[in-house]
Amino acid sequence: MGFTSVIFLFLFVPVSIILYYLMIMLEKIRILKKMRIRDIVLVLISIFFYGWAGLDGVKFISVYVVGVFITGKLIGLVKKKKYIKYGVLFTGIFALVGLLYYYKYMDFTVAILNSYISKKIIWKTSWVPLGISFVTFSAISYITDVYRGDAKSGSLLDVALYLTFFPKVVSGPIVLWKDFEGKIEHRKTSVDLFFNGLNRIMIGFGKKLILADYFGTVVASIQEQVTYGIDIPTAWGCVLLYTLQIYYDFSGYSDIAIGLSNIFGLELDENFRFPYTAVSITDFWRKWHISLGTWFKEYIYIPLGGNRKGWIRTLVNLGIVFLITGIWHGAGGNYIFLGSFTWNSSNSGKMYRKEGVVYKDSKSSKMDFYNADCKYRLAGFQV
Repeated sequence: MGFTSVIFLFLFVPVSIILYYLMIMLEKIRILKKMRIRDIVLVLISIFFYGWAGLDGVKFISVYVVGVFITGKLIGLVKKKKYIKYGVLFTGIFALVGLLYYYKYMDFTVAILNSYISKKIIWKTSWVPLGISFVTFSAISYITDVYRGDAKSGSLLDVALYLTFFPKVVSGPIVLWKDFEGKIEHRKTSVDLFFNGLNRIMIGFGKKLILADYFGTVVASIQEQVTYGIDIPTAWGCVLLYTLQIYYDFSGYSDIAIGLSNIFGLELDENFRFPYTAVSITDFWRKWHISLGTWFKEYIYIPLGGNRKGWIRTLVNLGIVFLITGIWHGAGGNYIFLGSFTWNSSNSGKMYRKEGVVYKDSKSSKMDFYNADCKYRLAGFQV
């Protein structure tokens, strides 16, 4: 059930909102408020959304939520036993990444192996869980934040709401558990927030259906002519439109997710801040898919040492982060190239500044042209 489908827009969303606000009214009864009836309904709505394509989704996400919940509780139970606690964390992360690998990358791995061996391996993943990449990163955030003591382990209902919340489960934004925990506790609904959410949803649909889809149609028509030959201005125009298509498509989905979350009283942070106005690749990643960059900073880059262990180590840490970023986006050599290209582009900018080649007037500098070129290429590699 896509965000732009008629069923989602005119049936699922209105019914979900009506049910949710009806539960808020019923929570005036003390026992129902204590039961957190609105959260129960919101989880059921989210599981229904997740399982729209089939019961396999419902089975998967139900077992997944229970597994993450148990892992968090085990970490809390052995919090004074350092090595056992670390072992539980490692086992949990290994299991989560293993599931992600099995569903998303197993076909790619088998294809590579088959290219080197004579006796081919017959393998085809028949089904991939909805939003498995985003759900995995949320689950890792949960057990890691509990391990670090940045947040308490939640109830089964908290974990279910965090992992299945339907506005963010397909395309993000990725919300850290330590942030989401506070949003659950201090959630408020208001008329202003409700209509701000509706306004944000309309902006998202405008980006997606009016701009992104139109640009996509033009790009497709140009690509159909490639075999017959196109001129250079048309080729560069196609590149420009493609980057705009990607931006408006992805940021449009983020706007819809943020708007829906506002309606349900859970305010999510921004995921895009005009990334094509960035002055460097580093600045680009601070403005493009912000929630993903935050996740990598919190759980990969800083644990590896960040920039605290010298220049060479910083470059290595960035290389690891960007490589994982590329692989996370999808299974294929182009995604590995995406990570390598981003790392190289980022490092080039850093080395320019490190060696003193810092541009004062970015509008007229060669470095600005290089950054602009890299930004458009980078956006093009996103899909």
